[in-house]
Parts: sequence; C-alpha cells; structure tokens
Amino acid sequence: MTASRVEKTDGDATAVQLPRWGLWMIGAAVVLPAIVAIVRVVGQRWYPAGDWAMIELRTRDVGTRHTPLVGPYSRYGWNHPGPLLFWYYAIPYRLTGGQSWSLLVSAGFANAAAMAGTLAFAWRRGQAVLTAIVGLGLAVLVAHLHVYFLWDPWNPWVTVLPFGLFVIAAWAASDGDRWGLPVAVLTGAFLVQTHIGFALFVVGLLAWAAVGAWQHGTDRRVWQIAIGIGAVTCLPMVLDQFFGQGNLGDVVRYFTSGQANPAGWSQALHVVARELGGKAPWMGRPEPVNPIGGAVRGADIGRLSVPVIAFVAAAAAAWSCRALRPLRLQATVAIAAVSGLGSVSRISDGGFGYLVRWWWMLAMLWWASVVWSFWSFAVHHLRALSRVDIALAPLAAVVILWIAIATGVAPSPTRAPAAEFGPALHAVTPVTLANLPSIGDVFLEGTGPNVGWLVDALALQLDRAGHSVLLDDSQRFKAGESRIIGNRTAAVHMTVVTGVNIDDANQFDWGRELVRWDPLPVDERADRTRVTQELRAQLEQAGRPDLVTALDNGEGIWEATTLSAVDRALVDARDSYRQAGDPVAVFLDESPGGATDPEDH
Repeated sequence: MTASRVEKTDGDATAVQLPRWGLWMIGAAVVLPAIVAIVRVVGQRWYPAGDWAMIELRTRDVGTRHTPLVGPYSRYGWNHPGPLLFWYYAIPYRLTGGQSWSLLVSAGFANAAAMAGTLAFAWRRGQAVLTAIVGLGLAVLVAHLHVYFLWDPWNPWVTVLPFGLFVIAAWAASDGDRWGLPVAVLTGAFLVQTHIGFALFVVGLLAWAAVGAWQHGTDRRVWQIAIGIGAVTCLPMVLDQFFGQGNLGDVVRYFTSGQANPAGWSQALHVVARELGGKAPWMGRPEPVNPIGGAVRGADIGRLSVPVIAFVAAAAAAWSCRALRPLRLQATVAIAAVSGLGSVSRISDGGFGYLVRWWWMLAMLWWASVVWSFWSFAVHHLRALSRVDIALAPLAAVVILWIAIATGVAPSPTRAPAAEFGPALHAVTPVTLANLPSIGDVFLEGTGPNVGWLVDALALQLDRAGHSVLLDDSQRFKAGESRIIGNRTAAVHMTVVTGVNIDDANQFDWGRELVRWDPLPVDERADRTRVTQELRAQLEQAGRPDLVTALDNGEGIWEATTLSAVDRALVDARDSYRQAGDPVAVFLDESPGGATDPEDH
C-alpha cells in the first residue's frame, strides 16, 4: 500500500496526499444508495403515466424517422431545448428490449455517475479533506431526497445530482484540471437541454471555467475536445431550429415577450432563504408549500444572514492564508448562487418544489465550500491538524456508509413514479388492447379528473402494442408532431373517462364501453356520488365556480373548508374517496367522422 506523504498544493495549506483507496472507500459509500435503487427496480412491472409516459414515448422515437431533436415538454407551450435525455435513455431501453423499467435504471446510473464524478473532482483538487466534506454532504442530501428519487427519470429530478457535478467540474476547470472543461461542457449541455432553468448557470459557470482554464494554460487538446463536445451536443438544437419546429425561437420569444410573468427578485430571495438559510430542506427541514397553488412557501430573508456571513468569513479566512483552491471553489459557488437567484426570479406561475429542487444541491455545496475554507485556515495556523487528514477518509467512509445503509434499506416503498395509477392501468390496459382493431390510427382523448395522466399512459401502451396513436393538437409538445391529428381522420376514436361522470355515459356519444375499473367496493360508490353532488350544489350556492371546476377536475378544494355554506364533513369524505383513486372507463367509437369500418381507411 502506498504510504501517505505531505506536500504543498498551489499556495494552500499543507495537505496529506492519500492513496486512491481513500477515494474508493468514500465513493463506494456515497454511491451505495444509487446501486440499491437500481437493484430494487430491475425487472419491476411499471405502467408509466403522465410525464413519465411521455418521456418513454419520446424515447421510443429515438432511432426512427421521428427521432426527437428537442427535449421534454414544458407547461408553457414549448419544449426544453435538446434531446440528450431521450438519447441517453434510448441506449438501455433498446438493450433491454424496450422495458419501461429501464428508464428507472437509467436514472439510477445517471445519479450514481454524477455522484462518483463529483467525488472524483473533489479528490483531484482537494484530496482527503474536500472528498470527505463533499461525500458527507452528498450522503445527507440523498438521505433527505430518499432512495426512490434516485430511480426517478423525470427531467426536473434526474438533473439535480448532475448539477452538482457540473458545478464541481466548472471549478476544477477554472483551477486548471484537464478533465474539468470537457466534463463541464458535456454536463452543462445535458442540463440545459433537459431543463431550460439551468441556462443561466451553464452560461455563467462555463465562462468562469473557460477564463480560469485559459489563465492556467490548459492544453490545446483539452480545448479542442471541449469545443467538439459542445458543437456535437448543440447540433440537434440547431437542426431543429432551421429544419424542424423552431423550438429555440419559441423559447427565446417566451422569455423576451413580457408574457412570462416572472416571480421577481423579491420573491426569489424569499425562496432562496427557505432553501439555503437555517436548517435547510437538504438537511431535513420541511419544505412547506402554499395550500392554494402548491408553490414553495418562502421564508424570512433574514434567514440568509447566517449563511452569507459564514460564507464571507470563510472567504476572508482562505484569502488570509492564500488557500487559493478553497477560495476559487467559493467563487464558483457564489457565481452559481447568483445565477440561481436569477433563475428563481424568472420562474413563472409559481415556484413549485420541482423547479427549485436543485437548490438543495447548491446549498450543500455552499456549506461544503465554507467548511473547506475554514479547515484550510485552521491547518495553516495549526500544522498539526494536517496529520488529521490521514484519518478523514476512513472516518468519513464509515459515517457515509451508515447514512447510505439507512437510506437504501429505509422502509420507504419500492414505488415507481406515478405508481398510484398502476392499479387502474393494470385493469384497463389488457382489455383495451384486446378490443382494438388491428389496423388504423387511434385518436385518443379523455375527460374527467386526472384524466391527462391516463391518456398519456394509454398512448404509450397503444404505441408499445404497435398502434398508431393520434392526440389533440394541444399535445404536440408532449408527444411530438407525428402524433398530432391535425387534419387527419382516425379509424377509431377512444375516450378515457374518469370520475363520477362515467355514470352519465348515456348522455354522451362516446361509443361502446370497453372496460371499467373502480377502486371502491360497490357499496361505497353510491355514497361517493352523493357526496360529490351535494358538494357541487353547496359550492354553486356559495358562488364559487372555481371550486366547482376543481371538484370536477379531481383537484384539492381545501379552501372550501373556510366557506360557511359548505359542510366540512362532505369535504373530508370527498378527500377520503379521492385518496382511493378515481373510477376509470374506456369507450370506443368505431365510426368517427362518418367512418363505419376501420378498413375504409
């Protein structure tokens, strides 16, 4: 085994260089929850619904003439810039024969790679101390994200841990690391293409990384590789802009037209105070949301005083002892934090948790950089502390392993995303597929509470079964231009109906009923209908058509409890029935548009 040795590092305090087994110990402990996540989902039967169904549907398009050149859809009527997420998912998807669970495995591998890469750069530039600090931070962060976060392939989730890798790689590049710039470019391209909210980070930190790399005389070949990676990863977006749907233009117009209705700097500061100040959510503090709307509830801006004062003091301490690497890491995190504040200020229509979850990672790195600077200051003045470094790797590995085991084997359910729709889909999908004609397009739509989740899910299952699915024009950003009905006429018209409206099927021209599923036993269904009807009448009497709409759409009606005209017991009963799930029925009209036989088309 290689002995440890002491040497000077770039003007920093004396550091103990440990053999690579220290990195492997900490890395194995940190990545363990991701490995557990992968093992737990391999072979799992999963019916993706909603956004996850659309992600798989677009992943299925990779390698066909409809290969996506844009990213996942946005609720604002455009797509995130690029297709790298779909292209990455397509590799294991094809290798497993098109199994839905491969997306879960892909997310697990992406998160494992991101954590491993983050630790590798921490080791390359900070040795045992920074590796131990970042490793502990990642372990705590993942513990509060929970193990099922690690296998979730949703684009706002699968970018959180790679975002940490991007920040660390940008810092390493600015410090002259030859691997930093290419990794930062590749990771930055993935982040921006998968979610536009990372654009400010990527622009700011890549500029910072490039300037630092230039000052450190980074080799020309490294620059060529980084530029080549950037050019190749940006090519799909350019091709789409000039020869496809012109998505980049749509994104730019949205953010420059004045219609975005951004949160603004004041609200952004309150959100950042929640995510960074005090005992932040990444350390286990609840992240409360507004009961109406569901956006993250901001905190008093005064909570930022402690992290800001600590950050400035740590930077001053590092500067006083010429600890340049810790100081440069703090500068990198500061640029990311300013970019993060700007990013939150541009969020439209509510800062939901999934739009700011990356702040958990940024907050962790904030405190990691502070601790490293203070440690460097302490070692500079107490040289005996430098010998403590030799024990940091095994000690940190033991603590991290303990946290990792608790995270991986915690009694959290082995649940796939949107698993609550699984029982309904398991019941209706086989019967639906068995009753479809073997040829012709299927126009699919739905009505009722939460029906969009099930329409997306059935669109995927129809596509997997070899049927050509057509959707309403409003779904073009979700499912791709090739699946929009436009002026085409489908052979059959399928309607998914949810909620108590199923009982009114005879009033609508939905065609014949193929299958029906209800989560409630027969003796409770009539009472559910009664509760819904009485609540609707009371809300109408109270003059709240907005809550009537929420009731019919299966949404929460918490505000109804404040109305004197509404019976609180009815609201509670409705919530109880809502938690059990909505009834689902599938109807088929085999003669839409005057067609009487699918073979006519």
